[in-house]
Amino acid sequence: MTQSPLDIPELLETCIGHLCASGSSRDLLSCSLVARSWVNAAQSNLLRVPMDATPERSLLLRAPGLCRALKKFPHLLRHIRELDLESYDASLAPEVIEQLSHLAFTHLKSIYIRVHGESSPEALHRLVHLPRLRYLGLRAVLDGSYDLALTMLVQALRHSSPSVEHLDLHVVDFPNKPIGDEVAAPILLKSARLVWGPEREHYPTRISSVYPFNISELKALCTVAGTFVPWHTIPKQSIQILQLECWNDPDFCDISVFPNLLVLRLEVHVFSKGLITTLASISSEQKIHTIVIIDEYNYVDETERKELDLELVDCCSRLPHLRTIDVEAEYATGDEIGSSFPLLSCRKMFRNTSPSWERHNVLSWRDLVMNL
Repeated sequence: MTQSPLDIPELLETCIGHLCASGSSRDLLSCSLVARSWVNAAQSNLLRVPMDATPERSLLLRAPGLCRALKKFPHLLRHIRELDLESYDASLAPEVIEQLSHLAFTHLKSIYIRVHGESSPEALHRLVHLPRLRYLGLRAVLDGSYDLALTMLVQALRHSSPSVEHLDLHVVDFPNKPIGDEVAAPILLKSARLVWGPEREHYPTRISSVYPFNISELKALCTVAGTFVPWHTIPKQSIQILQLECWNDPDFCDISVFPNLLVLRLEVHVFSKGLITTLASISSEQKIHTIVIIDEYNYVDETERKELDLELVDCCSRLPHLRTIDVEAEYATGDEIGSSFPLLSCRKMFRNTSPSWERHNVLSWRDLVMNL
């Protein structure tokens, strides 16, 4: 009897992998019901990111239902690689996080948690200390119990798994003294995404000197601080991926001080000379291969895009290794954005990668650095 091609595990994985890339949870669910030989491949792709932020990928099961399913079928836990508990879904209450923390996630690599004042410290400690955890994201919820939530977050940081390589913090204020017991040897970070409040210029120093993290070999940095970052504390030689937010005219960063930079991502909130100056500071000796302009809410109008188009074309002429310039603008179509960058379009350098869902910025950053 001739064997069906879809009975060959490698071919089956490839075919179902294409379904996963297309973002159809319903198709993956259907595949899991076709044949016993399809179940493992379908479930593996379906549950890899069980609470994906993209609408077409999110499961019908929300957090409480997911907890019940995993308790009933614990063999499914081995498929889960990422948990995004930062979602604004009301079902992600502290008691749900408590339930998730008691599950034996053996292969979980990435977790993002909204920390409430009512959160259980023990639950947070269990989730951030998983043995294979590589990406840790924590956000203190800004409400009436924020101070307590911040304390919970800091204590969780100090119990981070030694396997953590990527740190993602979203806080308004950050203590400059340790909270809780002493920790073991510092954890060497590969990437850091830092979103913070008024005293932001002190935070990279605090993270590396007070908390259990070593940023001496940091390869990727994402910060809202712009020039407020104390760049003398950042290891410029090792940085390969840099993301900055551009706000006001005086704010710019000298990109030429990062000799090994490969990817530059600039998030625009106000079109300013600071943005142009930042791009103009790129040296022709650098090996940057990708520049991304993130204009999430279309702050840059059509006239300003023309000026930006000229500067980006100048970057193309200076950078021999530059392959693409991506523009992410959530509330505009590809044709609208493309017509505003005619020079880039003519050079075949322009690529519109506009997202279609919330929190794309966080997720694209995570996907980028997890490959380091």
